[in-house]
Amino acid sequence: AEYDAFAWRDASTMPWASDPAAGEPWFEPARGPLADALTGSDEVRAAVEGRVALDDLEERWEEVARDHRGVAEPYLRYAPAPSPSRS
Repeated sequence: AEYDAFAWRDASTMPWASDPAAGEPWFEPARGPLADALTGSDEVRAAVEGRVALDDLEERWEEVARDHRGVAEPYLRYAPAPSPSRS
């Protein structure tokens, strides 16, 4: 393929495939660097591993989102999407 880096790969050839926990649900996002890279911190992994209460993180994330929205809102072309209600 012209863009070989984006080609499909056999999961068994990935570096984490030899880990004893490989194949468990959410293996890579929960225990590997992928979630850290996507979120910019290890908070998601800490919640999945039970080191931090998810409710505490969600509360903090909502605060961060409100702060970000306050800074970004004057520059938005469209009104922000409504926040989902918690059940």
